[in-house]
Amino acid sequence: MLDRRPGAADLEQVTTNAKTTPTTMAWITSPWTRAVIITTMLAGQAAVIGLAWVMVVRHEVFGPSAAEQAQPDELTPLAQAAARAVESAAPPDLERGSAGWSLAQQVLETVRLPDSARIEIVANDGTLLCSPGMPPLPGFDPDGAPASYQPTSRTSTVSVDLAGLDAALVVTQRLQGDEGLRPAQAKKLTAGTVAGGAGVMLVTGIGCAGLISVHGRRLQRQNAELTRRLTEQNREVVRTRNAMIYGLAKLADYRDSDTGDHLDRICQYAALLAGELAKHRDEIDPLFIETIRLAASMHDIGKVGIPDRVLLKPGRLDPDEMAVVRTHPRIGADTLLGIRERFGYEDSMLCMSIDIALGHHERWDGGGYPDGVAGESIPLSARIVAVADVYDALTSVRVYKPAMPHEQATRLIREGSGTQFDPAVVAAFVRVEHAFDRVRRASGAAEPLRTAAA
Repeated sequence: MLDRRPGAADLEQVTTNAKTTPTTMAWITSPWTRAVIITTMLAGQAAVIGLAWVMVVRHEVFGPSAAEQAQPDELTPLAQAAARAVESAAPPDLERGSAGWSLAQQVLETVRLPDSARIEIVANDGTLLCSPGMPPLPGFDPDGAPASYQPTSRTSTVSVDLAGLDAALVVTQRLQGDEGLRPAQAKKLTAGTVAGGAGVMLVTGIGCAGLISVHGRRLQRQNAELTRRLTEQNREVVRTRNAMIYGLAKLADYRDSDTGDHLDRICQYAALLAGELAKHRDEIDPLFIETIRLAASMHDIGKVGIPDRVLLKPGRLDPDEMAVVRTHPRIGADTLLGIRERFGYEDSMLCMSIDIALGHHERWDGGGYPDGVAGESIPLSARIVAVADVYDALTSVRVYKPAMPHEQATRLIREGSGTQFDPAVVAAFVRVEHAFDRVRRASGAAEPLRTAAA
């Protein structure tokens, strides 16, 4: 015996599925995802800007040491001492090749200089007068030798005027390593680079956040529209399926009665009982009630497999004929099982229909058919439909009996509590019996029926 209760109606399930898929597609709209994207982008920008900063201001990182930057102060005493030595030699002039020039050259050549330093005497007009290694005659200068003093920004320079000679003694030293900007200029460039990089990161970060937000809102709108369309399509599918199922159930019921009123009443009775039980049982929810309202219509679908000579016999059935009729629960359940296996889908309404078709003639005490199961082994939906089906059979006209009054039928169902019926279902029936009577009267159940009932 199957024991399956639907946890949700089909429409609720397909609506949930429709909402889940677009939400998954819109993962980018979640706050943590946006934070990861923005952080990653800013980290990449920081790396690029940092590399550019190192390349642009590398002269500050790898430039002259503090000691090298202090060299002008160290060269000053050396230049002053050399200037005094030249003045002590008292050269009358520094014309190239003259005796005075030779004296000045001898002084310059005896000065001990630091590495990469040079000493020269330069006229006030910039003419180079003396330099260690300078030949006395201009014609013997090596090719490319400078004719005038040419200072550069890559040297540390100290100049001391020579009294009476209209010239100055100049000591220069080439800076070691990657000389470049002075410290103040380097600091200014560094600060500007950092400020510019921070500004770029801030602007692009805000822009990225804005673009992600716009894209996220667009995705949400698209997802909402997709959800709406999928939900509507699935509603149509469910409505169409339910209409076809109910139509098939009606067709089967017409073989056993002149009208489809029996089927309509069974569905209403089952929904009434389920609604009353829901007040005391947590497992019954509104979705269960709506599902059983339709699934109850399939309770006698197996009668399509009963021969007409038995199903339409005008009178009571003999034991052999009754045995044939009692096969209809199995026929109905097998038919619905075949449909479920064919589609490979655990449809909640179809599963409940199988339970009802197979179990609505089982008894609480185990004396029913087709499997003789008892108690709560019978699915709850089948136990509900069992009471609804018996009440309708008792209060309806059959060719072998008149319709039973509502009060008498109610009394018989009460007497069957704990033997034929689930006591909890019978208690719910007693609480809503007047609603049963109203449904019966509204449907015209007292009208004669043409054929026998099972």
